Amino acid sequence: MDIIVKLFKDKNIDLEEKLLEFHPFDISQAILEIDDSEKRLFFSLNIELVSEVLANLEPDLFLEYIEDIQPKLVSNIISEMEFDDAVDILQEMDDDDQVVILSLMDSSHREKIKYLMNYKEDTAGAIMTTEYISIPVDCSVKQAMRRVISLAEDAETVNVIYILDKDKLVGVLSLRELIIARADDIINEIMTTNLITTTTTVDQSIVAEIMMDYDFTVLPVVDKLNRLIGIVTIDDVIDVLDEEAVEDISALAGVTDVDIDHDTETVISSVKKRFPWLVVLLGVGFLTSIIIASFEETINEIPILAMFLPLILNMSGNTGTQALAVTVRGLSTNQFVDKKDVFEHLWREFKTSLLNGLMLTVLVFIMAYVMGRFTGNNDVMFPLVISVSVFIALVLATLAGAFIPLVINALKIDPAVASGPFITTINDIISLTIYLTLASIFIVGLS
Repeated sequence: MDIIVKLFKDKNIDLEEKLLEFHPFDISQAILEIDDSEKRLFFSLNIELVSEVLANLEPDLFLEYIEDIQPKLVSNIISEMEFDDAVDILQEMDDDDQVVILSLMDSSHREKIKYLMNYKEDTAGAIMTTEYISIPVDCSVKQAMRRVISLAEDAETVNVIYILDKDKLVGVLSLRELIIARADDIINEIMTTNLITTTTTVDQSIVAEIMMDYDFTVLPVVDKLNRLIGIVTIDDVIDVLDEEAVEDISALAGVTDVDIDHDTETVISSVKKRFPWLVVLLGVGFLTSIIIASFEETINEIPILAMFLPLILNMSGNTGTQALAVTVRGLSTNQFVDKKDVFEHLWREFKTSLLNGLMLTVLVFIMAYVMGRFTGNNDVMFPLVISVSVFIALVLATLAGAFIPLVINALKIDPAVASGPFITTINDIISLTIYLTLASIFIVGLS
C-alpha cells in the first residue's frame, strides 16, 4: 500500500499506467491515505479505473470519500459499477442525494438500478445483478460463442451461461462446455437441465447456504414463471456471510451492532446500542440477588457453600452456551426441518448432558469431599449435595441452551438473540435455586 501512495507523489510517471499493475482493492486502501491534491489527481484518472477502485470500498466509506465530488462525476462513477454494487451505495445515500445521482444517469441505466432497488433488503432480489449472459435454446454453439463474446465485456461473469426459451430458464452451460463443444452442435443438446434456482424473496442467508451446499459461484434468480431476472455471484455471498457473522456476534455479545466505525462512532451511539440489553439483563440478574438473599440463613449456617457458588454457576453457564452454539448453528444451516429433527437434537443434547454430568459429578464430589475434610466438615452429605446440584444444573442448563433458541426461532426472531448473557443469566437462576434449595433441605434442614 505504501508503494501505491508513493506513486501518487511521483510527478514523473504515468500514474494510470502504474496503477494498472496493482489490484483495485490495494489501490482502494491506498487512496484513503493520500492528501487532497492527490485525491483530485485520482478522480482525474480514467472513469472505469476510478469506479473499479471505489467499488472495493464499503458503501458508507465510499460516500464519505466522494462527499466533496461533483454529483455528475459521482453519478458517472456509480454508473460504471456493477448494478448490485451501485444499488448498495445508492441505498446508503440520503433520499435527496439519491434522487440527484439517479437523475444524472442514462435513463436505461437508471431504470435498471431503480428496478433492483425495489426489492426488499437482505433478499436475493436485493443482492442479485442483471448483468449475466444468456443465449437462446435453439441456437448453435457457433452462434452462442458469438453472443458470449459480444456480451462478455458488460457481464459480471462469463463462466456460466444461461439458456432461455422465450425468457424462461431451461438450461445452463459452463463456458468450458461451450468451448469444447462442436461448432454445429445445438445448445439444447449439450446444456444441463437439472437446475438449482432461487427467487427474489428468498432471504440472502438461504441463498448463501444454497451456493455453499452446491459449490456454486453463481446462482440464477427466477420469478414465479421461471423467467430469469438476475444472478447472485460468489462475491455477494461472501459479503452476506460476513454480514451475518457480524449480526450473530452482535447478538452473542448482547449489543445491537459490533460493526463500529471508530471515526464516526460516538460514546452516546455506543451507549444506545448496549444499554437496552444491559437493562434487560439487569432485571433478570436482579432475580439472582433475590435468590441468594432468600437463602441467607443457609449460607450463614455453612459459609463454605458460598465457595462453590462460582463453580456451579460457571459450569452451568458453560454447558448452556455449548448447547446454544450447536443449536444456533443447526438453525442457521436449516438442520431442523421438521419436529423429528428437533426431537432428535434435544434427545442427543439430553444424553450428552447426562454423560457429562455424571463424569463431572464424580470429580466435583471428590473435590468437595477433600475440601470439606480440610475445613473440618466431614459430613458426606455436603459433597453429595454439591455434586448432585452440579449434575442437575448441567442437565437443565444444556436443555435450556438447546430449547430456548428453538422457541425464539419459532417466534420468527433471530435465535442468536437468545444467546450469550441471556442464557447465562437464566442458567444462573436455575443453578442457584437448585443448589441452595438442596443445601437447605439436606444439610441445614431448614425445609
